[in-house]
Amino acid sequence: MSDQELNRLLPIARKTAADAQGRVTREVLRAHLKTEGVGINNQALGQLLAVLREAEAKPPPTRR
Repeated sequence: MSDQELNRLLPIARKTAADAQGRVTREVLRAHLKTEGVGINNQALGQLLAVLREAEAKPPPTRR
């Protein structure tokens, strides 16, 4: 998946994660993307999930 396509899909994926209270699976994400009219293959779906999981693993920024 290109960086441009990933950047286009990330907001949709983040909304899906928020709606699912952080419990995003391939099936949940694929179904939501389908309702948005976005078809996605398994490899691209895996990349998108990896980015979401990586963002979850990062600690929140510290306050000054």
